Amino acid sequence: MPVPPAKRPTLDDIRALQMRPPHVWFAEVTEPLVEEFARDPDTLRRVVSAVREVFHFHERLWWYWDSTDKKRVHDTPNAAEFLEKLKKRSNAFRALDAAAIATKHHVRDNRKHHRGMVQIVGYPDPDFLHVVATATQVHRTIGDGGPDTLATIQEAMTVYCDYL
Repeated sequence: MPVPPAKRPTLDDIRALQMRPPHVWFAEVTEPLVEEFARDPDTLRRVVSAVREVFHFHERLWWYWDSTDKKRVHDTPNAAEFLEKLKKRSNAFRALDAAAIATKHHVRDNRKHHRGMVQIVGYPDPDFLHVVATATQVHRTIGDGGPDTLATIQEAMTVYCDYL
């Protein structure tokens, strides 16, 4: 006999959920993902998980502190503006932005002469000079000849610690 699906949460259920504080999420999710990648840098799954988590952690910081202590996120009006502040502080965020997009957005070019090839759809930061078109280009360095992936992640983690 099939098991009935679990009760789907209502909008009120979702609104009642509390966001975990950034320091708790950082310790329980972000740091362990980076540690796993550092121990096994040849596994694509680990690098993709670490890059995405570390890059997108800025959103958790902004959403949490925006409602409780806006000065901690430089009184920025949204997470995108907070990211711009982080990019001015460290180039690691420029590299991670390009890497996170490359690991998440995959577009195939289906024109007659390019069938099956990856189409490069643009990059988030013109100041980051290394082209990153696919997830496999973030294994050891972000892009061809770009910065070391693990060192870039660790630099961003150090910046985040100032906000925790």
